[in-house]
This record gives sequence, structure tokens and C-alpha cells, in this order.
Amino acid sequence: MDSSYLHLVLPAAAAAVVVAVVLLLSLWRRCQTTSNHRPQANPILGNLVAFLANGHRFLDWSTGLLAAAPASTMQVHGPLGLGYCGVATASPDAVEHMLRASFHNYVDKGDRVRDAFADLLGDGLFLANGRLWRLQRKLAASSFSPRLLRLFAGRVVLDQLRRRLLPFFDAAADARRVFDLQDVLKRFAFDNICSVAFGVDRDDSSPSSSSPSRLESGGDGRDDAFFAAFDDAVDISFGRILHPTTLAWKAMKLLDVGSERRLRQAIGVVDEYVTAIMESKQRCSDSEEDSDLLSRFTVAMMEEDGGNELGAMFDSPEAKRRFLRDTVKTFVLAGKDTTSSALTWLFWFLAANPECERRVYEEVTALRGDTAGDERDDGYEELKRMHYLHAAITETMRLYPPVPLASRVAAADDVLPDGTVVRAGWFADYSSYAMGRMPQLWGRDCGEFRPERWLDGGGGGGRFVAVDATRYPVFHAGPRSCLGKEMAYVQMKAVAAAVVRRFSVEVVPAAAANAPPSPPPHETAVTLRMKGGLRET
Repeated sequence: MDSSYLHLVLPAAAAAVVVAVVLLLSLWRRCQTTSNHRPQANPILGNLVAFLANGHRFLDWSTGLLAAAPASTMQVHGPLGLGYCGVATASPDAVEHMLRASFHNYVDKGDRVRDAFADLLGDGLFLANGRLWRLQRKLAASSFSPRLLRLFAGRVVLDQLRRRLLPFFDAAADARRVFDLQDVLKRFAFDNICSVAFGVDRDDSSPSSSSPSRLESGGDGRDDAFFAAFDDAVDISFGRILHPTTLAWKAMKLLDVGSERRLRQAIGVVDEYVTAIMESKQRCSDSEEDSDLLSRFTVAMMEEDGGNELGAMFDSPEAKRRFLRDTVKTFVLAGKDTTSSALTWLFWFLAANPECERRVYEEVTALRGDTAGDERDDGYEELKRMHYLHAAITETMRLYPPVPLASRVAAADDVLPDGTVVRAGWFADYSSYAMGRMPQLWGRDCGEFRPERWLDGGGGGGRFVAVDATRYPVFHAGPRSCLGKEMAYVQMKAVAAAVVRRFSVEVVPAAAANAPPSPPPHETAVTLRMKGGLRET
């Protein structure tokens, strides 16, 4: 090789190595130069070794670390600060600071979450930041009015209970047939979200959609393929966050191998299915003033009067269609898996606690019999009076929140109320799962399922009393609080009341082997699903 060439290349290579080392040392020092509580952290490898050893039980492992932390807050980081560096907390004061007092500094979810889910959810509300988030939030908020809640309770949930869910349970009970309740509830929730958010009645969109058997795997091939693909896409996207660095999954994506190839294929199936929903909506729409969420977003995209801020952010018809598709996928994720997860855990707790099940039964039967199809009342006022059931659902989500973790990124250097330093660019996570298990927040019986803790006087006949959202951030708090909170409660209470009035849930022996005080294992994913489902008869 020409020596003159080496004289040119070697100094440049040496300079590049020096710059890389300086950057690495800078990242490392940035993570090290704080007095933050850093449990199980190696000076060089950070929390990588501990994470690899405990990743299979991540939520319980991290809960133990936060419970042992002096202020329920800790710093975590990857090798030399690469991949990730930030803080995690189970402190209501820290949550209050991030979600309310200093919301402007923690509004962004950051590249760590956005990059992981961008292929699936694009510019939807879940990942949006800044002006795009504000415009979407404002538009979505207009769809969650009291009138819509009453409509959702009466015409959607109770109607679909009568036509689909209850006949399915009747047939299963008559045949003493075992089925996966978690899967059935997920499909039922999906039908609900299609009706209320997209204005699509799936009785009209599929020849077999009105059949109760469609609520079970094997009832409709296209549905089965979509649910499998959607779950796979969400799980793989979430798995990206858990990689020690982004380099691994980005290399796999570039080479189109392994889980990244499966993700690409799954997103293809999901996009095709969602496009069919949108086309069905276009065919079925008979009014330019449809009030469902998809119609509002579509109008905002297609207006050409020059004053439409949201539509102006997308420069082509294809970009607008892609955004609408992202919107549908975002609300499917929000509406399909969250309520079905909470209801699955609720029915397990009721089966494991007969006294609680009895109290729910007495309350829902005392108010009124099954109202599905009763045109005299939409059922909304009745659901509001079910205080013990409301407490049982809330207690379920305290122990098994549908979304166990939430993440933000600090825009500027900050200090939490307990003195924990947060550098600009660091993630700041809070764990609803851990907070529900903190003795200092809920008492020494925090691991027990006790709905009475939510009732005034602590008895079974009291009124429900909520706590501040920063102590119970299941629906988040502040400007990013969950828009669908009341709608979720309406759906969960309507389903639970209708089922408990007519059926007694029995968990099959395979799941009952995990009888109290040890519930069935859960999956580490975006939503807290019961591992293997809930087999019932």
C-alpha cells in the first residue's frame, strides 16, 4: 500500500477513535456525576448485567428496587451511558412534578419510545409531540363528551352485550365449554372501539361479524390474522425499547431479518386490515356530520379552506391517508387491549374472592336487571350508581394497571422534589405497577385485593372515593391524562355487571393452580396481559 496514503488515513482514523472515546467518556461522566440513587449499577456496564438477569421479571424486579430506594426514585443507565440513561420513580411527588408542575419539560416521549413504535403508529396521538400533539388532543377531546358517553353506554356497549357477548357466554355455559376469557374480551373491546371511535358497525362489514362465535379464535380468519399480527407488532415494537442499545434492532431492520422481518410482515397485515375499516367507513357514512372520532379527523384532513391547521401539517393526499391510518391504529391500541386487560384481571380476582363477587352481584342485581335492549333507559345512570363495582375495577387496576409503565424525556436539566438530578435528554419513567405496591401509599396490605379501601367508611355499602391521579396514575395526570378514562369505566362496568348478573365465573384448574395469594403470571409488554390468557368455564 502506498505509504503516502497511510500517512493520510492513519491520522484521520486515530482522530476518529479519539473523538469516539471522548464522546463515550462524556456520556459516561454525564451518567456518573450525580448523587442519585443507583442500585445494582456497575461503573462501566451500568444496569445491563442486572437487567439481563431480571428482564424476565422486569416489573417485579424494578418494583423491588423502587421500594428499597430512599425516595422511591432511582437512576438507571446502560454501558458507558449508551442506549439509555435516565430515572425511574414510584413517588407521587415526582409524578406530580413531571406531569403537572413541570409538564413543559417532560411533554416529549423522546426518541427511545418514538423510534421503537414509529413503524407501527407513525404520527398518531400516542407518539405525537408539540403542535401535532396539541391539535390531535384538541380534536380527540371533542369526541369524548357526556352525550357520547351515554351513547356508548346505551347504543354500543349494551347493544353489543345483548347481540354478541351474552349469547356467547350462554352457549359456552350450556355446553360447559372452556374458553379464553382474555381473548374474548379483547375481541369484544375491538368491536366497541370500531363502533364508537370509527362509526363502523362490524355487523355490516363482515358476513360473519354478527355471530357470537366470532368472539373466539377461529370464528373469523381475517380477524384472527389481524389480532395475531397486531399483538406481534406491538410486542416487537415494545421489545425494541428493552434492547441495551438501538444498534441491534436497527441493524436487524436494515438486513430484514429476525424479529424485524416479522414486524414488517405484521404491520403489512395490520395496515391492510385498517385500510379495510376506513373503506368500510366511507361506504357506510351517510352524513357529513358524523360525530365519531375518525369522521372528525377525516374532515380535519380534507378541509381546504386554508384555516385547517392539522391538515396543513401533511403535504400530500397520501401523507394524510397514512396519518388517518396511524390514527385508527393508535385508538385500536388504546381501546382494544387496555379494557380487556383490566376486565381479565377483574374476573380472576372475583373468582378468587367469592365475598367480593357476592357484593358485586348484590349491587348490580339490586339496581336493576339486565338492561340490554331496554329503550327506556341507556343504562348510564345505573352504571354511575355501582360504587362497589367501580371500587373493584379500580382496585384491580391498582394491582394490575393496563399500562404498567409510562415514559417521558427531559427537555432541560431538572431536579425532582426529592433531589434527584435529571439531565436534559434523559428519560423519566414512572411505574403505575410499582406505585400500586408501595406500602407507604396503600398500607401494609397493599398486596391484597381489597375494594373496600376505595369506599368512604371502608365498608361494602359506601360511596366510591377517588385519590389524586399522581398517587394512582393509571390514567396518567395533567395535560396528557387519558381522554378515554370515563368511557373505559363505562365499558368495564357494563360488561362486568351484565356477566356477574347472569353467570358465575369459574377458572379452570390449570389457572387455579396459581390460586391466591399468587395470581397468574403476566407478560412484560405494553399492556399487562395475563400470560397464557384466562381459561374459564
